[in-house]
Amino acid sequence: MAERNRRINLHYGRLQEGDLNYGLSVTCYACSAPHKASGLVRIEYGPDTTDAPLCDLCLSQEGPRADKTARTILRRYFNSPDFEIPIEAEH
Repeated sequence: MAERNRRINLHYGRLQEGDLNYGLSVTCYACSAPHKASGLVRIEYGPDTTDAPLCDLCLSQEGPRADKTARTILRRYFNSPDFEIPIEAEH
């Protein structure tokens, strides 16, 4: 079970053409759409780090849609579809 008040960090980025995974056929971690690898999310939770592919649409979301994508990523990470997740954006 997850520890209460432990911080979870999501970092978003793009793969570069020289990256070994760039352009591979993958499934988006957030929306499950098939695509060519170009975006990613790094999930940091305590000592654990997970890198997962994101499609361009999920990677480019802003505002409330970005919050929805973040919640979807976290629900999948914790395998808990009904998990209530407060989102704090760092500015």
